Amino acid sequence: MAPFPGFDDDIDSVEMLQQILDPIATTSHAHIKYWFRGQSDESWAAEPGIFRKGGVDWTAEKHLTQDFRVIGASLLPETGNDADTYFIQQHYGMPTRLLDWSHSPLAALYFATSDIYKDAIDGRIFFMDAYECQARSGSSRILQISSTRLSPARSVEFHGIATSRHPVFRAAIRPIFEWDDDATAMPDFIVPVRPDHFGGRVNFQHSCFTFHGDAQRSLTINDNPKLKTYRIPSSEKPKIRRQLSMLHINEFSIYGDLTSLAKHLRRSYNVP
Repeated sequence: MAPFPGFDDDIDSVEMLQQILDPIATTSHAHIKYWFRGQSDESWAAEPGIFRKGGVDWTAEKHLTQDFRVIGASLLPETGNDADTYFIQQHYGMPTRLLDWSHSPLAALYFATSDIYKDAIDGRIFFMDAYECQARSGSSRILQISSTRLSPARSVEFHGIATSRHPVFRAAIRPIFEWDDDATAMPDFIVPVRPDHFGGRVNFQHSCFTFHGDAQRSLTINDNPKLKTYRIPSSEKPKIRRQLSMLHINEFSIYGDLTSLAKHLRRSYNVP
């Protein structure tokens, strides 16, 4: 498990979540820089799908991306670039180097409590100020970007939060899409990134992401000293789900499709 000094506190209700949020509510740019992630099992590390359950090797990772783009070509946006395609892969459950976060603490609380099959297990919520992500060992976050047809080789120091157009993020995914084995293109620091545009579930969940190279597979306090972690006691999960439902935080508000609407209505009427 990633190195955490222990839980900062327990969150046993929506009210408790609000009390924790109150001190940061008036912070400058709070709506942009504070990110939240909920997990139904507190033992899971904060790591992207590409690294879970033994991980996916580098060759298979590139094959997966190529096949998704080629086989799914008729279903992908005609104007989509590599960055858009990478976010779409994440959206539809492909293993990527992206880890899901949300600007919404209520969405994070939903994900920490929604899986009824995990009701016997404590959940976890991560809070972080995304502006505080840093390179491990305190070094600067500099990426050596190779030359392309449109730009010369250069060094770029990364600060803040990237968009999908940022040169560091574009350089990071280029080897995946272009079958380039140049390891220097992959950053050795975690990159907070938000997609420029992508509707549906990304909008409903107020999604944002961290991109992880091989050197930082899990996000820990070594990558962000302001990272906090809160336990969701298993005994409180059903109560929190009821509270969230009264606030209209449910399957439909999170996923926004007819399948999730049907699931929400079945649950509302106690229909199996």
